[in-house]
Amino acid sequence: CCQKVAQKAFVVPCQSPGLLTLMQREVGDDVGEAPFCRISSGGRSDIRATATSFFAACLLTRRAAAALSFFVIAATVLIVARISAGVQARVPLVAEEGSKQLLTAALPARGQPNPPAKALLQAFAHDNVTYRWNDFARWKQYMLDFFAEDFTYDFAMPNGTYHGLNEWFHGEYSKWHVSFPEPRWAGDGIIFAGDETQVTIVGYGLVDFVADFYGIPAPKSSPPAQLLVVDLDFYIVNAEGRIQWNGCMVDSYGIMVQSGHRLLPAPDLPEGLLYPPRSMAGLPAPMSSYVDPIVTPRSLALVRRALKVDWIEGSQQLEAWSEDLAFFGPWGIGMARGKEQLRRSILGPLVAAFSNRSFSVDSMLCEGTICGMYGHLNGLHVAPWLGQPPAPVQKAVRIRISLHFNIDEVAWKILDAYCLMDIPGAMRQMGRDLFAELETSNRAVVQYI
Repeated sequence: CCQKVAQKAFVVPCQSPGLLTLMQREVGDDVGEAPFCRISSGGRSDIRATATSFFAACLLTRRAAAALSFFVIAATVLIVARISAGVQARVPLVAEEGSKQLLTAALPARGQPNPPAKALLQAFAHDNVTYRWNDFARWKQYMLDFFAEDFTYDFAMPNGTYHGLNEWFHGEYSKWHVSFPEPRWAGDGIIFAGDETQVTIVGYGLVDFVADFYGIPAPKSSPPAQLLVVDLDFYIVNAEGRIQWNGCMVDSYGIMVQSGHRLLPAPDLPEGLLYPPRSMAGLPAPMSSYVDPIVTPRSLALVRRALKVDWIEGSQQLEAWSEDLAFFGPWGIGMARGKEQLRRSILGPLVAAFSNRSFSVDSMLCEGTICGMYGHLNGLHVAPWLGQPPAPVQKAVRIRISLHFNIDEVAWKILDAYCLMDIPGAMRQMGRDLFAELETSNRAVVQYI
């Protein structure tokens, strides 16, 4: 735009030697191609001086018509310069790209763009809005842009591991859309963190429960029962930029309770709460442009220490945690505020119930001050947990678990934590099958694809 202004507005029909010399001195010998429009911190004075000089030179030629034309042009330039003065006061300008002057609004300070794995999932989440869930051929064609054809979908439900797009489609994917048509998700979730090869997402939504889901009977009511469903995913992306593994959990026991089947003792903490992280990293947290990558390794070290000291070793000091902590547990466990509630109602009973504890980690990552871990908590069942006593012969139990953390970067303590556990899966290993207890309930019969 500036070059066109220079070529058309300032090349006036005034051929005096003085004017040509001035033009050559101001913009160079090649007037038609020169970057005549100077926009910089001193741009207004340059334009004003040049325009005034051109006007004086034209007057010397005694060609009044040309001088008058140039006067109009010069006045216009001065008006534009006056307007740009106000703009420059608000928008800093940067210039100089080689010999060219550029008009560019300076962006605010920012961190890194989305890591590659996170960018892939962002594109998938943006486009995948219940995409053709009842048309496998077209669905598969679309999904191959994002998923490896031999990927694994690991869903925390009975017989919930699927290999390849065909098994996933005819398994969890179709069942979900039949049981919970048109879910109303709360925005884009509360956590969306990633690195070069891993991503994790946490969110919740309201759903109408219209058909049984993996043996959990839908209430026979009109209108359908409305549930709050918590859903999270972990993804691992392969070297070809496709999703190779997807671990997914929903609060399955929460679906049971909200459907009228409280099979375990009610906790003394409130259930069904999932507040966003108390963070200035954007929402869902973190927005990668808000992340300082320098803090990521420090966050990972803090989380590793908390998992080792508090969960495996069973320390009750909770030194890695803020006094103002909030721990959002699944239905059956509830939400704890402060260290005392976390000790008394969550970590204390868990540590007492399982000895020889260890973690088997499938995925673990941090982005800035947001971290996530997905895997299993292993232990020997030695005392009651959630009302279930140990068997006469103690059993080894693997509890599928996901944990997310938001770190207060001022105090450098864990401020918010989000936990899902496959409680029905753990109960089955301890000798109680919650799904079998639901078999006597009246269930909707659905022919799945």
